[in-house]
Amino acid sequence: MIEVSKLLPEHQYIFSIGEYISIEHLKTIPTNVYVFRKVDQIYTLRFTDIMINHGGLNSITECINNNVPMIVFPLSKIWDEKGNSARVVYHKIGLRGQIKRDSPSKIASIIKKVLFEYSEFYNTIFKLNNLVTIKYSSKNIYPKLEYILED
Repeated sequence: MIEVSKLLPEHQYIFSIGEYISIEHLKTIPTNVYVFRKVDQIYTLRFTDIMINHGGLNSITECINNNVPMIVFPLSKIWDEKGNSARVVYHKIGLRGQIKRDSPSKIASIIKKVLFEYSEFYNTIFKLNNLVTIKYSSKNIYPKLEYILED
């Protein structure tokens, strides 16, 4: 992703690297990249155009809740990431890549595609967010909960 950020210097990147990667290991960090051990993802998504993630359900849900299109790079074949990423593509709320195969230029082209078609991705995710909000709103859930709890 450091190499991708060099190919697309007009964009800003926030990297959350966790506790197992050394910042020093990243060598030279371009001026358009900000690296943190941990980021408040929900807060940061309010200011984000695209999120690149591994396909965890929490990240996908948070992107939907914040109307943020995504690019998913599943990391594991044994977890739910591959299926989740297929659903992201199917519902047209983002694209999927292959982290072990895609070159920096390929990843840059995926980012460009999402940006080029941004209004389509955004509008689709916005509609999905509204559907989910309506379906699971308290006015729809409380009567069902009361019915279940009364039995």
